[in-house]
Amino acid sequence: MNENVIGILKRFKIIADKYRNRRKRFGLRFNLISGIYNFELRQPVSKEVYYITVL
Repeated sequence: MNENVIGILKRFKIIADKYRNRRKRFGLRFNLISGIYNFELRQPVSKEVYYITVL
């Protein structure tokens, strides 16, 4: 699971490259990205995918 989170952060390029913006905003941007990730986790899985994995 940790590898998935690191991959998400790299998608937003916040840890993939050197951070070149203001330091004060690093925490804000990191929190925004974590909020987006948590929002994606809460999205319900479609029933079709669930039934395919159960069968």
